[in-house]
This record gives sequence, structure tokens and C-alpha cells, in this order.
Amino acid sequence: MNLQPTTILIIDDEPDICELLKDILEDEGYAVITAANANQADEIYQNINQPIDIALLDIWMPDEDGISLLKRWQEKTLRCEIIMMSGHGTIETAVQATKHGAFDFVEKPISTAKLLITLENAAKKIKLEKKNAALLSTINPPIKIVGKSDSIKEIKNQLELLKTNELPVSFWGKSGTGKQFYSRYLHQITPDKASEPFISVNAAALSRTNQLVEIFGSGETQGLIQQAGSGTLYIDEMMDLTPETQALFTQLIEEKTVKRPQSKVNEPITARLCFGSQYHPDTLIEQGSIKPDFYYQIKSIAIFLPNLQTYQDDIPELINHFIYEFVDQEDLPFRQFTMQALNFLRQCPWTGNVRELKNFVQRALVLAESDEIDVETVQSLMQINHQASLDSDDSIPIDLPIREAREQFERAYFIKQLAHCEGNVAKLAERSGLERTNLYRKLKSLDIQYK
Repeated sequence: MNLQPTTILIIDDEPDICELLKDILEDEGYAVITAANANQADEIYQNINQPIDIALLDIWMPDEDGISLLKRWQEKTLRCEIIMMSGHGTIETAVQATKHGAFDFVEKPISTAKLLITLENAAKKIKLEKKNAALLSTINPPIKIVGKSDSIKEIKNQLELLKTNELPVSFWGKSGTGKQFYSRYLHQITPDKASEPFISVNAAALSRTNQLVEIFGSGETQGLIQQAGSGTLYIDEMMDLTPETQALFTQLIEEKTVKRPQSKVNEPITARLCFGSQYHPDTLIEQGSIKPDFYYQIKSIAIFLPNLQTYQDDIPELINHFIYEFVDQEDLPFRQFTMQALNFLRQCPWTGNVRELKNFVQRALVLAESDEIDVETVQSLMQINHQASLDSDDSIPIDLPIREAREQFERAYFIKQLAHCEGNVAKLAERSGLERTNLYRKLKSLDIQYK
């Protein structure tokens, strides 16, 4: 296996020392880059193609000293091990450097033997961290946002801005639009969160009588918020949180601490809170499903997720992404859709949004008999699925909360009825047995377009 050599950045304002260390370390098999000051080091770190693994950083330099640069890099969570160097080192200086995250401290004149041992130890730590990260990625594979439409770019830009803070975030979107997905993506790109737990729960699945304890814990019992540690807690369908639970979340967001049930002590909480709902916030406020003070705490960072039909041009790219994902993660056979099939799928309504599209791709990879999936095969697979949904109780979405399952059924029902009535709302009102005013309200709530 061709392994990438450990890359070392030497930062020292003395050219002779840089050249001497460079020669020694290159002879030992390291890849070495040099910088004469902090500004050069910043530029190299930001623009170099390969990652810097270890930095040898001199403390005493003009313009900006090494301790100051160390602090800045640690604040940016730049992932490299930093070894401080100094010809005027003291125990106090070494302690200060270690306190700010330095891996070790070496004195000038530098002992080559000691330096090589220190570098070897730092390299071992880096390799172990990379191995752990690779193992973790097999358990929780990294996710990526797919799509070039303006709406998807806007979501990605919003999330990129949020990765430098820990503010609570609310995601609003219909079933299948990716509320949990985007919450997990934000967790993944936030440097201080990525290696911490990501805990996800649907509020409807929690016992209303024991919800406080399940989320916040009690006594010695840890709740979901404690299990999340310094990571992320995502709660879907927030309207199913009890008023008492919403009140405790309101306190937590305001004060960064929470008092567990049956506890007298305020406990600091460092997890990021994310909430999701398939209903518009105005609807939840109007219905009294969420308390206004809770809503005001979570509305400052609100991300509204579009239905798939609003960015249908991204569907071919999404399909290809799902193909490779299923082949890689589930060992499904590799198949491709013809251009005609992709265009056909792009025009489909996808009432279940991205989730429905992904499930269809998975089914196609399993059931298709050819490596090339054409329009006829797509239509056949859709017909099989439609017939199965009519004939089998297995198609009932029992893993969804009743409100979400009902909304999926109603949306599919009215779309098909509207098509049967050729877009005539008067005929649809007659067929469905609804007053026209109520029907208009229903179509609007389900986000169904009509003439």
C-alpha cells in the first residue's frame, strides 16, 4: 500500500534552523515544508493540497509569537499536532504551551534524538486518530448534500454559517424533505461536534407521561440530553413535546443549564439542540401545539426545507448518488438508469419527497433484472409498488406517527383524485365529499397545486 508520508510544517524565523531540520527530517522519510513567520504559516496551511500533520513552531518570532499562533490555530480547531520550540524556554512557557494544546515542547539547541522520538510519538497519535476516524466512518458514514439548485445551495450555505456556533436550529419541511438528514449534516461539519454523539428521536415515540425523564433524565438516570454529551440532540415532530417539556427546553436554551426532574442542581448542557416539524410554525402556534415562548427561542435559526418537486432538476444527480450509496454501503448490484428513465423520474410527483425517491432507487437496484434500467422497467416497478400498496397491509407506514402517515395518504389521495378530475376542483369536491372552501384549505395545507 502506498502510504502518504507524514507532513511536517517548520515555522521558524531562522533560515539556518529551518534548512537543517528540513534536511534531517526528509532523510527520516517525512515530507517537510518551511515558513519564516506566522503569516506564511497561515497561508501554507490554508492553501496546501495535502494536510499538515505536525507543526514545529518556534515560540520567539517577530510580528507574532508562537504561543499566539498556537492559540489561533486551536480556536480554529485546525487538526495538526503542534510541537513548540524555544532557545529561551522555561517550565512556565512549556506549561502555557501545553495548556493551549501543544503536543510537546523541545528546547534549542535541539537534540536530534529527542526530536525524532517526539515526532514519532506525535505521528503515532495521528495515525491512531485517523484509524479511529476511519472506523467511525464505517459505523456512521459521512453524508453529503447533493444538488445544484438554488434552494439546495441556500440550505448548504446556511448550514456552513452555523458550523462555527452551537445555536439551536429548527428545521421545517414536509415528510421526507430531510429534516434529520440536514441536522446530521450540521453535526458532521461542526468541528466540536463531529466526533461526539448524534442522538435522534421522534417526540411522538416518547411516552407523554414520562417524556421529561426520557429526555432530561432523573436522579442518576441519564436522559437523551445527557447521552448526547457535547454532540447533537435532534427531536423530530416537536409539536408532540408536552408543554412541560417545552418549558424545560425554553429554560435550557436561555440559561444553558437544566434542572433534571427530582433534582435540585442546575446541570450545564453543551449539546446542540435541533428540532424538526412537518408543519409550518404558524400552524403549530395557531393550533396551540407549541408554546409561544418555546417557539421564540428556536425561531431565530429556522431552516425551511423545500419539497422535491421544487428542485426536480436535481433528481438525476440524487438518483446517481443513491445508487453509489447503496452499492457501497449495502452491497447492492450496480445498475444505471437510462437518460429517458431519468427524465421520466424527474417528472414524477414524489409526494414522499427525497425519502420516497431514495426508497424507489433501492427497490430498483434489488428488483431490476438488467444492469440498465429503462422507462418500461421504471413503470413496471412503480406499478408493482402501487399494487402492493393496495393489496398488502405491509405497505401501511406503521413506523410513522399517525399524523404523518395520514398526511402522506391524504396528499397521495388528492393528487390522484385531482388528476382523475383533470384539475377541476368542483369535480374533486363532489368526488371527495368536501365543501369547496374546506377543500381549498386542505389542498393548500398539503401543498397541492391546482388550476
